[in-house]
Amino acid sequence: MAEGYTVNQSFDSDDEDNTHFQSSGRDACIIVIDCSSSMFTEFERDEKTLSSFTICLNVFERLMLNKIINNNKDLIGAILYNTKNSPDPGDNMHNDNSLVVPKNCAVLMPLNQIEPENIRFIKNLLASDDFLDFDNKFGHSTDAKIADVLWLCSSIFSSCGKQIKVPQIMWFTDQDSPHQVGSSDHQQSFQRAKDLQQFQLDLQFYPMKDSFDGGLFYKELLCQILGIEMEEFEFPTTQLDEKLLIQRMFRRAHNKRAIAHLLVEISSNAKFGVGIYSLTRTSQIPKSTVISRHSRELIETKRSYKYGVIPEDAVDVDNLHYDLDYTEKLEPGMMVKYQQCGGEKIKFTHLEAYEIKQVMDPKIKILGFKPSSVLSDYHHIKGSYFIYPNDNKIKHSATLFRALWERCLVDDKVIICIFTMRLKSYPRLVALVPQEQKVGIDSEVLRYEGFRLDFIPFAGDIRDLSEVLTGKNLIDSNTTTVMKKMLSRLRLHYAPTMFNNPTVTNIYRKIEESYFEDENKTEDDIFEDPMVPNLDAQDNRIEEHIQCLSEQLGRLEDEDVKAAKRKNTDIIEGGPRKKITADDINIELVLEKCKEGRVKELTVSILKSYLELKGVSGLSKLTKSQLIENVLKLSKS
Repeated sequence: MAEGYTVNQSFDSDDEDNTHFQSSGRDACIIVIDCSSSMFTEFERDEKTLSSFTICLNVFERLMLNKIINNNKDLIGAILYNTKNSPDPGDNMHNDNSLVVPKNCAVLMPLNQIEPENIRFIKNLLASDDFLDFDNKFGHSTDAKIADVLWLCSSIFSSCGKQIKVPQIMWFTDQDSPHQVGSSDHQQSFQRAKDLQQFQLDLQFYPMKDSFDGGLFYKELLCQILGIEMEEFEFPTTQLDEKLLIQRMFRRAHNKRAIAHLLVEISSNAKFGVGIYSLTRTSQIPKSTVISRHSRELIETKRSYKYGVIPEDAVDVDNLHYDLDYTEKLEPGMMVKYQQCGGEKIKFTHLEAYEIKQVMDPKIKILGFKPSSVLSDYHHIKGSYFIYPNDNKIKHSATLFRALWERCLVDDKVIICIFTMRLKSYPRLVALVPQEQKVGIDSEVLRYEGFRLDFIPFAGDIRDLSEVLTGKNLIDSNTTTVMKKMLSRLRLHYAPTMFNNPTVTNIYRKIEESYFEDENKTEDDIFEDPMVPNLDAQDNRIEEHIQCLSEQLGRLEDEDVKAAKRKNTDIIEGGPRKKITADDINIELVLEKCKEGRVKELTVSILKSYLELKGVSGLSKLTKSQLIENVLKLSKS
């Protein structure tokens, strides 16, 4: 397991068919932060002075910024424990005055919908040297009861007044033994944890000390709340690196929803259900909203079609302007679609177009098994999916799925299938590749056990480049050796988390800066595009090979310059273009492609050369489809 078990760890925990959680409602999250004196002890990390409490506030701020952009309807709040005082969070926080806060606990931020004022409050708290007089306002202690903290969380969830889909708690502490074993406080904590099982909590625990021993208290407490056996539970590891901690939090908070539920068909009588999961998701740029310049109201755009009768004396039909008084609204049933073929427009109704696109019902149809060696790197033409069994479709699907998965692993086989994602989608050729679970250094699950769904090309998608790659290798072995050394010096240890999308990141940073007007911005906060390489560092790495490479490639550079000068001279002086002969093009290849119906595989240059050889003129303005039509006509004649 990654960083400890959570309810969301199950792949189907948030699907519509799951009965444990409500299918509607809002996500609600409470941040629980220990405020004992040890959490404020400063330490040096990456040339910065930090404390565990500062890291918790930074994580809280990033979480709110993420939620206010992605889903501002979510609820979020924060409570502190091991405090000396319990002050009111403030009038601007919409505090619930009916809530009784236990001793040595405090509500830093009530559970409410995220507002910019909440984020500004946390920013001001971080910018202050004394956390806005934290010692006098809240203070520190070690007398808080864990049972009271759990009761406060459940009371906040119950009294928020909103329908909650998944109640979530993120717990930060460095105290591994808050109560003495066998004491009344210790027993009350476990009794309260047992009562919380009815809430189906998603509790994420983050120890904030390197020597944290979860076996003293919290491992048993978490197992009691989550309702799992201690032997099956792996206690989360300590992570004090702020960036890695934020990545861990977002990764665990991400809902693993299936993008589709399909049946895998082995035969007409043997099927099992699976869920399809996307391994990657493109970061979206926020959509712009059109508003009125004067009233600042939202502007809604609606589109409708009208038709009119073309006058008999009309000359320029393409640029004809209709009089709106003599037009009528075009209803959807009156519209048709057409496909131009052979100079004719073949018309289809909406129903006919739908039936043409619906080649197969949504499913995964197994064609057969092949050794895994048949797949090459260039066969991966699209990002992969991940499939996992779903017993809600067909009972005992997991049993059949696992038997198939284990057999493919033992025999080193992949499954070739036809994959239709949903209605009106075209069938794709895919390979189901079995994979085993892979765990990282920090007990992070890097890869789950199951089948990876790889998209592979059809026969017509693979191009034959033998006619293009006919150039001779003019590079000798010495130059190749030098280039290998250069590439080894520029080698990069890549990880998917190294690069954020610079466009999306910059846009959100600009939005954040324009709203909050951060006056405490430092040079470290200036956005740097991670995709821009450090040219000075690269030059220093390959400096010793540059001179040798220049000596090896000097002759080729001179020949390229001469060739470019000859080409420019021909263009300027209007020199005659070399006439294409039958030796310059493989006519048999073109005719063979025409017979097989695979003319689309030929490049535009080959098509033009063939037509020019046949005496066809005016080829510069023709598209590839028009060139293909001309080639097919000539091949039939």
